[in-house]
Amino acid sequence: MKFLIVLLTFLFNLAILNQLSLINFTYAEKVKNFLKIASSYKEGADFIFIYVREAHPVDGWYIEPAPFSISNHQSLKERFEAAELLKGVIEDTVPIFVDNMKDEAALAYGAVPERLYIVRNGVVVYEGDEGPFGYSLAKMERSLIEIMKS
Repeated sequence: MKFLIVLLTFLFNLAILNQLSLINFTYAEKVKNFLKIASSYKEGADFIFIYVREAHPVDGWYIEPAPFSISNHQSLKERFEAAELLKGVIEDTVPIFVDNMKDEAALAYGAVPERLYIVRNGVVVYEGDEGPFGYSLAKMERSLIEIMKS
């Protein structure tokens, strides 16, 4: 998985990584706003979702109301099935990658349960604060504007 993370960061000249799980009371608004930003800057940057382990599965620390009812993933197949829910919401506007069952992407990038990164030519140039409380699309967008100017 570490290889995949490194490969992902080099596949794109300027990539915005949005790591998230689906069961989050602010999920819909965050996705909508991320897609709005992606649409505004799609000519200068690639936007990517990385679906990670659920923060609030129904068989764990569940918080209502939740947009989806998802259990802890017992297999990679279940994780992909859950990621399909996100795909239905974003309608193929942004590619979705899925973290493995060892949660290596989430651990490597500190997505507990969500986080934003900007990676330029394989180097992290912006590391957002840990979500959910430190997750800020506005801060990421301001940084993206500055990075794109340089």
